[in-house]
Amino acid sequence: MDTIHSPQEVAESIKNHFRKNKISIDDVAEKFGVTPHQIYNILNGKQYLSPIWGQKFEIEYGIKLSYSFKGGLPMFDQKTDSDRLIEAVKAYRAAEDLEERFIIELDKRDKENISEIEKEILTKLTKEKKECRNILDRLIDQYDIYNIERQKYNGKTKETETKIIKNKSPLKLHEAIKKVIRESGRPLTFIEIATAINQQKLYFRGDGNDVPSGQICARVRNYEKLFEVTTIDGVKHVNNKQ
Repeated sequence: MDTIHSPQEVAESIKNHFRKNKISIDDVAEKFGVTPHQIYNILNGKQYLSPIWGQKFEIEYGIKLSYSFKGGLPMFDQKTDSDRLIEAVKAYRAAEDLEERFIIELDKRDKENISEIEKEILTKLTKEKKECRNILDRLIDQYDIYNIERQKYNGKTKETETKIIKNKSPLKLHEAIKKVIRESGRPLTFIEIATAINQQKLYFRGDGNDVPSGQICARVRNYEKLFEVTTIDGVKHVNNKQ
């Protein structure tokens, strides 16, 4: 961009947007799972936003910040839930691809020759991928709820309405995973977990389809504090962490 704005101008523009839309710093902190103090530090105007935080604000609040870490004022636009979900998918795939390509390059070399800087880069890439996955999972959950309510509002047949009402999940997906593992008393495969959740009707997708094992795998990877994955007879199994 031709005009270079200071970090203070960028931060103040974002805060003004929050004030205008009655978005409190506490709400922002809660959404991202950090403390309000951390959000204040991010928007203190002492430095530009990092790319990952620019991406978070863009996906969650429709603030186009892809260049704000270079000194450009953010642009504001209205995005639909579908727009944000698509952007989150693209962001996650890009982060996943970058991490994967870096790992492939490292695998071609002797592990002992990997420098500390390269280890730090890999750690950062992995962290950014997890943060993108967190945003994606949250938007998927929100979109499922939105899609159900939208179908109800538009008015469907009695059969469809009954199906939609039933599709209100009694548990969040990670809660359902913990429940079936706990009740089984042993580690389970991704397929076993998906089968149990679908049979017990513990969690429903917004489209009414059963939860696939791939979604179980993705959610387990995103909740490493809750689950541990081990290989038994060559097959990956999931157990709850004590």
